[in-house]
Amino acid sequence: IRTRDEAHQVLLAKVAHVRKGSAIPPHGHSNMASAFLCLSGEFDVKLYDRLEEREHSLVVRQTADRKGAGPGTWSSISDYRDNVHWLVAKTDNCFLFTVKMINVEKNRTLKGRINIDLRCAERLGAETFLAPKITSAQAREIY
Repeated sequence: IRTRDEAHQVLLAKVAHVRKGSAIPPHGHSNMASAFLCLSGEFDVKLYDRLEEREHSLVVRQTADRKGAGPGTWSSISDYRDNVHWLVAKTDNCFLFTVKMINVEKNRTLKGRINIDLRCAERLGAETFLAPKITSAQAREIY
């Protein structure tokens, strides 16, 4: 489903299948809000607040670490809260219903996905990390 209004906001909705052991790699967004609803299977879900964006990295603080989130579990992200998310499928038949609103604010830049590598992030403090930005191809290969 895709709708567009006069301000060029776009609403996207879809059902995504994630194979056991695969992930929706850690990434943030700019000028986008999205939500995931687990329809089946179990996911590990980690959420992070984006504290600072640098040229080649993001500073993030972990806000949630849900193990085995199952059907009915949901999460949402926006520029203002839990901007980075990372989901790993733990069982077979993992399906998510996703909804995204793009171009939420008229005068903000839309950057799309901002992929980061949290596996090699530098710990800055309690649950706070400096994570390098990576390309989409690198994210698919790593995660």
